[in-house]
Amino acid sequence: MPTPTYSVNTPPLTPDKIQGQIISLANRDYRYCSFEATAGADLPAGVFLTMVENALTGNTLVVPSATGSKLFGVSIFRESLVMKYNDTDGYYYYEEGDPVSMIEKGDIVMYSETTSAIGDPVFVRHTADGGNTRIGAIANATGTGLDEVTWATYLDSLDAPGLVRVSLRK
Repeated sequence: MPTPTYSVNTPPLTPDKIQGQIISLANRDYRYCSFEATAGADLPAGVFLTMVENALTGNTLVVPSATGSKLFGVSIFRESLVMKYNDTDGYYYYEEGDPVSMIEKGDIVMYSETTSAIGDPVFVRHTADGGNTRIGAIANATGTGLDEVTWATYLDSLDAPGLVRVSLRK
């Protein structure tokens, strides 16, 4: 008796990219500390973070605001936390005072303000420059208001600004 065959009429599912979404199942390092650092202001998921010491509220995490900022990791989208959504730019965010989770190693979705190719270097925007005002966005080339992140590379090619997968290897 011959083995029946079935045609497949649907393509494989391609999940939506959500800024801050972790996309790898292995080889990732979360940054959990003995203290839980909190957001110093409303903080998007999927952006590089730096820490600010505050005598009143303790350490808080914020997006970089100057060249040479020490980067700790990237904020992640946390389904276990009720996060607010920014309709204008299309990302979830931690509210000021929320405990923030981040990733140092692994693959994550971020917003790129430039076109890119697989393997391109990653630069993070810390200061607005002309029409590029999305602090925390990434780009694939140096420029005013950008610092290189030597432990990150693009995993996707883009023809226009948008969401892209990034590999973190801190």
